[in-house]
Amino acid sequence: MGDLFTQSHAISLCMLMTSAQTEGAMCDLELVCDGQTIRVHKLVVCLQSLVLRAACTGLFEEASGRYEMKDCEFASVQRMVDFFYNGDYDAKASDETESSEEMLIHVAMFTLADKYIIDGLRTLSQIKFKAVVTKQEKPSVMPQYVKLVYDLECESSKRLRDVVIEAVRLRVAALPSDSDIKKTLEGLMDDIPDFAKDLAMSYIEKPQYTTWLGDYEKPANPTTTAPNFPRVSPWNFAEAARRKRGIAR
Repeated sequence: MGDLFTQSHAISLCMLMTSAQTEGAMCDLELVCDGQTIRVHKLVVCLQSLVLRAACTGLFEEASGRYEMKDCEFASVQRMVDFFYNGDYDAKASDETESSEEMLIHVAMFTLADKYIIDGLRTLSQIKFKAVVTKQEKPSVMPQYVKLVYDLECESSKRLRDVVIEAVRLRVAALPSDSDIKKTLEGLMDDIPDFAKDLAMSYIEKPQYTTWLGDYEKPANPTTTAPNFPRVSPWNFAEAARRKRGIAR
């Protein structure tokens, strides 16, 4: 009974804080981006971002109650505030053809979370990005998310690179003889050497899957024993990268 009351109280408190932020009640910090302002509570924001905490508690202009967020879009800042108060943000596209837009949003949120050291948002955006990417079955979509992630310069980008590598391996395992996948990978490995290296190394370190990215032939009781996927040698990938002749089966 006590645990249920505690959970109910926590939920009620979150709802009250969200309502107060929406109404601008007792807000003591303004986040400014692209000429627009969002009023928030320092306590809520600073407890979740080490960067904002340092800015608001030190001898900076921001300590007076106004913080300008540069190098990002206002929509990203609004989603960040939504996360601060609700633990989530909305990036659902209107239809399936807009999944690339969702990927852009999640990568933007990951980058913002990395910049402002918001661990929870960084983890959430990674989870959301993975959910979108692993559903992409068309090889034509692969270059979008591979280039998107490998262009990132943030310190934690390896976390998204790992997601991309596993998503690519899922597609290769599902369609090992698909000529479109081979051509797509050949181009990506030629254009992005780091991607070629990461993909080759992943096959050396994990010749077969020990985790699940999707529902591809997933057994009823999965274990660490990998399913009998067609195997592709990492040396074939390395050879393809060097000679630009595609991936041999």
